[in-house]
Amino acid sequence: MAMFGQRALAWWARPRTGDVLSVLAGVAFLAVAILLPLVGKAGSTAPWAARNARAFETVVLTALGLALAAAASKFLRCRRDGSPMPRVAPTLAVFLLLVWWAFRIGALAR
Repeated sequence: MAMFGQRALAWWARPRTGDVLSVLAGVAFLAVAILLPLVGKAGSTAPWAARNARAFETVVLTALGLALAAAASKFLRCRRDGSPMPRVAPTLAVFLLLVWWAFRIGALAR
């Protein structure tokens, strides 16, 4: 069991893993930006506003998960080989968390 954990940790700490997760998080953030009008002022008054909200929340949480995974991978790599601390992936994760929070309290629909 310990051997599997070490192999999984080595996979997460690889440079390519963090890079791929960062690119995927960036593309998912682009999707969040594209879908933002769905939950804005006009989208929240549409008859299908509940479906818009579900779709937007799903994309935001997916992007947040990817950004957190990218940040974790890059932090593991930093700890393992002394590479520079990541800045973009954690910043994107914090920003997406704020977007999700603003969506949940209804600040995007005002």
